[in-house]
Amino acid sequence: MKALLVVPAMLIAMNAAAECPVKRPTQAPEMPVVSSASKAEMLAAQTATQAYVDSVVDFLNCRDYSIHDVEYNYFVGAAHSAADKYNETLREFKQRDALASS
Repeated sequence: MKALLVVPAMLIAMNAAAECPVKRPTQAPEMPVVSSASKAEMLAAQTATQAYVDSVVDFLNCRDYSIHDVEYNYFVGAAHSAADKYNETLREFKQRDALASS
């Protein structure tokens, strides 16, 4: 009887592991040069940065139990760094637009 319970439990566990991203997130996206960036480029940078941060979050949520604390902290720092870099680029872009319109 116990063997009949083990098989479905193993299948469920294997299915849950299959949903985890196998690859670690790649490097953060490059930001456009603020002095010549268009709104479309900034929107693309926002989308790419959000996708990167989401991939890090998904990876960490899925692999939380199986990665070392140092690696976990590295990915958290990389996600924060990518978001901060985008936010700084956006601030500079908005300042440039404000100066151009005045």
